[in-house]
Amino acid sequence: MFSVYAKLGMLAFVILWVFGAYSAWERVEEGHRLRKNSEPPTQEGIYVLTLQGVASADKHNEHRFDTFLAHIRSLGCFQDMHINICKGIYKSELQPGYGTTQAYIQCLDHIRKDGIAEAHIFEDDVRFYDYESCLGLREKLRSAPKDTLLVMYGGHDWKYDMAKSVVGYNGVERAWGAYGWGIRKDAIRLVQDGFRKELVLGSAYISPENSWAKVAKESGRTIYAAEPLLVEHPASWSNTWRIPRQKVNESL
Repeated sequence: MFSVYAKLGMLAFVILWVFGAYSAWERVEEGHRLRKNSEPPTQEGIYVLTLQGVASADKHNEHRFDTFLAHIRSLGCFQDMHINICKGIYKSELQPGYGTTQAYIQCLDHIRKDGIAEAHIFEDDVRFYDYESCLGLREKLRSAPKDTLLVMYGGHDWKYDMAKSVVGYNGVERAWGAYGWGIRKDAIRLVQDGFRKELVLGSAYISPENSWAKVAKESGRTIYAAEPLLVEHPASWSNTWRIPRQKVNESL
């Protein structure tokens, strides 16, 4: 009889131990969930438009993203920021600029889904001038005026709006340079809608920059250029015009 009671006691002990262990594990998991939910969301990110690995893209695009990534790593200023790929779109029958504009629409979708508050967007053939310009990128977008539509980090053929210029930023009426720019969460849909309107115009040449200018005027926002500029566009293959392109003179 004693052995039966002993066995029953042992069974009860095992049941209680298993129940206690499970309860403890549940508390640990709940703690992990609470800590995960309490962590602040990622606030900023880098997004790079590239045709590397895209079927039918010109051979000049081989390793272009890899080279950009090596450039960023050599500067060592974005070690805590994830670098995301935005796949470019290439179809030989599309008019110049169409693929880039469509790819930017998709890239902005990517940014919204990631919950990013401040996004820095680049083509894969841009280069920072130096470590200081790379280091200053984050603060340049974060501190931009409240009416900012976007901040251009590089560009050319500038038509400035000096009435809107402030220290560290030049107001831009019109310019070329969709190869390096920053945007905050509250302006993403405005810019996306402008891009979509540009695509349906049926123009011989599609321009993200023309779209920006229209959106800025209609929304009462301002395009700003970083002062000084942060990136340059070295000589490279132009996927827009499908010819070799000389280095851009950003000072014009």
